[in-house]
Amino acid sequence: MTIEIKELVLDESYEFDVIVDPSGVPYSGKLTLSPKEIKLVISGDETKDRVCQVGYRDVKKLVCKDINKTFVLHDLKISSWRSSTVSHYPENIGHIEIAFDVGYLVFIPTDHYNDNSFSRIEIHSKTLHKWIDSTKTQQKIIDNHAKGDPFKDLVEFICEIKDFGLVGVCYNTNIHYSLPDFSSGIVFPPVVFIEFFENTCSGYINEIYERVYFLFSLIVGDELDIEKIIISYEGSAFNLDAMLYYPLLKTPKRKKRSNILFPLSRDLCWDQMTLPDFPLDVFDKYMSLNDLEVGYWTKYVKYRRMENVEERFLGYFRLLESLVFKKKSFLDEEKLIAVIKKSEGFLIKAFNDKKNVKSFLRGLLRYNNSKYNTEKNIQDYLKTIPSELRHEWSFSSKSVGEICKLRNDITHANNYYSSELEMEKKAKFIEVILVFSIFEMVGVCPSVLCKVIDRLDGYYLIKR
Repeated sequence: MTIEIKELVLDESYEFDVIVDPSGVPYSGKLTLSPKEIKLVISGDETKDRVCQVGYRDVKKLVCKDINKTFVLHDLKISSWRSSTVSHYPENIGHIEIAFDVGYLVFIPTDHYNDNSFSRIEIHSKTLHKWIDSTKTQQKIIDNHAKGDPFKDLVEFICEIKDFGLVGVCYNTNIHYSLPDFSSGIVFPPVVFIEFFENTCSGYINEIYERVYFLFSLIVGDELDIEKIIISYEGSAFNLDAMLYYPLLKTPKRKKRSNILFPLSRDLCWDQMTLPDFPLDVFDKYMSLNDLEVGYWTKYVKYRRMENVEERFLGYFRLLESLVFKKKSFLDEEKLIAVIKKSEGFLIKAFNDKKNVKSFLRGLLRYNNSKYNTEKNIQDYLKTIPSELRHEWSFSSKSVGEICKLRNDITHANNYYSSELEMEKKAKFIEVILVFSIFEMVGVCPSVLCKVIDRLDGYYLIKR
């Protein structure tokens, strides 16, 4: 059992004895946290007047407490339950045990809990350290430490998000010294922070964390190595912050040799690669997207995680098809609708089949808007990517028809043959176009992205 704890690190395991008291009927619980899973087991005796209010069902949210600790559990799925009889006389006494798998939790180092009190998230990740690289701000921190003022100039950048809050990078500076170890100095790891204009609840904290995670997963071109997520809350004291914890192993690990796709490249001490500066207005534009638009980022990352190349190819294709869709009519739509209204009665009378005539006319409207098919839309989007980059590829606009046919063959279970290597190449080609179109959603034009796209994992597959 873990007794005293200041923070929860995602790749470490913990165990707590907790009290579960949803409706004034307390039960004991065992809360186990590990990179693999979060488990809550509730147990206790039941009588006619004492019944566990958690019940035998999935639970959206549940609060557990320990001495000076509060755990706000979310997305609980019941995994097992059992009951037994302890006594029949003088009254019936039973014993219950209910086990839940927990999606994620927020740990607050106090038993005074207010769910609408969270104000800031800090994401600690070594992947983000690589994204930031060595900057002149870091050199200033070292220089200021030498001058006796180490807590000055600790912000790398900060962006305001309209009607939301602030997003940026700052440095958590700590001074240390030890006579027995003959050492002293300063450490200042960078963190990405999200600060809200208005305090919010624990469920929204996780929603925003996941939203920001998928943004950075696209920016860095792979998964993020997350160490811990710190949450500031109203009333926190003695530098004791809340923590977000989830099963780390449910997210794939970052590949060891992955490049950072689009580095920050701002104010560097040594700019050896001469890459374009990462446009900071991406944060405002991304956080302003609606849920449907953010879904493209989320789904792309989820498809990228798939082992099966056919599933990856189909997923990328579906997203690209949706993003580049353009409607083009053969005939003027308003005039066609007017003609259909005039002729509908005549056609029903001529064929004596009202249902099928109406269905045919609806189909006629759909066909009228299909002048541009998927092949045409993808080919048109390809033209927006600089030609000097496209000339390096083994695929061209002429390849799109063959790739569309492959998609149809896989979808409709037709006979086809494509080696695994060829499938990987075609999947990567569609992925590259998709990455261009997704970044364009937040204002990164193809002429900028083309300077870093060759850093995408597996990009070599589509080069001549």
